[in-house]
Amino acid sequence: MTQKQRPAWATFASIMMFGIGGFTLLAAIAEFVNPDWIEGLSIFGDKLNFLSYGIIDLIIALLAFSAGLDILRGGKTGYWLGIIFSTLNVLRWFIFMPGAPILALTMTFIWTLVIYGLAMSQDYFDLDQRSRSFDEAAGRRDLG
Repeated sequence: MTQKQRPAWATFASIMMFGIGGFTLLAAIAEFVNPDWIEGLSIFGDKLNFLSYGIIDLIIALLAFSAGLDILRGGKTGYWLGIIFSTLNVLRWFIFMPGAPILALTMTFIWTLVIYGLAMSQDYFDLDQRSRSFDEAAGRRDLG
């Protein structure tokens, strides 16, 4: 049975999803404990309900962890979650641009690299495991 080599960009995207998931989890905990720190950084100030924002960050963190694991496995769900989360988080960090420009630019750059890494590894995620294992069990060879 031949295993397709995971591209380095896919591994990078997975590691970043784990890292960003951890960062978002810490942010969610901080938003539950003391939401004042984020009010000063956000362009919305105190107009947002930061308890809700903390719950959203907690959900994002858990989904980022699962996306990172699925990207390592070569799953399409992880690929699409990675693309969607990365795109949304690029937009999200623009909210913090006035209050924390260096952090916002760094996070925007990292999320852009994740999008690039997943896009460059698209062939790795197009592999259909079920049809491949069925073909191997039937003794068929790929002629293409």
